[in-house]
Amino acid sequence: MARPLPPPPPEWLVHYHHRPHEGLRHPTLPRKALTPNQMWAALVAVAGHVTLPLSGSDYLELLPVRWQAITERGIRIDHRTYDADVLAPYRGQPSPVTSRGGKWEIHTNPHNARQVWIRLPDGHLTEIPWIHRDHIHAPFNSATWQHIKTITARHGDRDTHEADLAEALDQLMRRAHTGTATPASSA
Repeated sequence: MARPLPPPPPEWLVHYHHRPHEGLRHPTLPRKALTPNQMWAALVAVAGHVTLPLSGSDYLELLPVRWQAITERGIRIDHRTYDADVLAPYRGQPSPVTSRGGKWEIHTNPHNARQVWIRLPDGHLTEIPWIHRDHIHAPFNSATWQHIKTITARHGDRDTHEADLAEALDQLMRRAHTGTATPASSA
């Protein structure tokens, strides 16, 4: 099976949208090839444009994507384990997306790491909570998590370390909420 091509560099989009294409012709200017941007402007001028609000599922589709395995313990991302009963039939199983080496499509919110969303074979994104989500009562971002990882010493196995990280995060967020968190107290 052929390997998929890597995505084009971002510069490619700039050239693509500003370069005339033979297949893009305006009815009143049939001899002139238009760029995608010019064609879009011409169509919007004729048909109008209605901005539609995004739905919750649209928002999830736009979140950053990473590809991860589903292990016996769940989904492991940056010292956090995400797990739910819905993952049971997929543990240790390859994803149906063969081009990703059997890994599963996971959507993450960089501003709230308390859950992730996985695309299961039904095609829908399903929320999978962090196993310590109920211990952390507010969203946290990757910068906060990286800080917690640098100030929390590792003791014991990975499950104990993850629980220690969750406890340190909870303490920092409580101090921040009460206004008592300082750089000295969080180190």
